[in-house]
Amino acid sequence: RAPASGAGVPIAAGLNVGPVKPLAESGRTNVIGDGVAAAIATAAFANAGEVLASRAFRDAIGPAHAERFAGAG
Repeated sequence: RAPASGAGVPIAAGLNVGPVKPLAESGRTNVIGDGVAAAIATAAFANAGEVLASRAFRDAIGPAHAERFAGAG
């Protein structure tokens, strides 16, 4: 399959479900929290063109949609 990319730059991403807190700084809103930290940690294992999901994300979407995600460990 062709790698996912945006504007010619290969991307990698991580998905997670968890608590987050909005934080306004420098006129922008950002989110912080365990949910974000876990998504960042998950993304760190992704290669360019991959989107990895945490087990918490897979469990949260339920068995009807979990089949779309291959187990990686």
